[in-house]
Amino acid sequence: QLCVRVRGEGSALLQISTRYNVREQGETSAFSLNHTVTHIKEKMYSIGICTRWLRTQAPSSNMALVTIKLPSGYVASPDELDALKRNSGLQLERWDIDGRQLFFYFEKVTAEALCFAVSIDQDSVVDKKQPTFIRVQDYYEPQHEATVEYTLVQRPVCGDNFTY
Repeated sequence: QLCVRVRGEGSALLQISTRYNVREQGETSAFSLNHTVTHIKEKMYSIGICTRWLRTQAPSSNMALVTIKLPSGYVASPDELDALKRNSGLQLERWDIDGRQLFFYFEKVTAEALCFAVSIDQDSVVDKKQPTFIRVQDYYEPQHEATVEYTLVQRPVCGDNFTY
């Protein structure tokens, strides 16, 4: 319900727009997206990501953006991210960090799997971590995307097994 009350003299313009990002029935994702989360050692995990282009109308996506939202209390090492960029087989154009989100810009994604892994380290203790996400999308056509949720193994913050 919308209610608008106006008083006075002159002119006014009221514009309302609504947009729903709902996948149309029968529409398939433009990307496949698989992930693994591996506990490496105390306070460290590796997030493995594999994606590939599924559309047959084009041999590849445009520039692709992979976004990893990190769980609260975790950070990624810029040195490791630089090492990913130096891996010429990935065609990683650049990476950015904005708060708890990592952004990876790839030249393109083809039907051949594009796989990489990122290690994250715990820098602060946070209890009751919520699921977070990994997303791949076409940079110029963001409606072509795939998203998955992931969680880290919950460990008690306090109690008999406190090891932090």
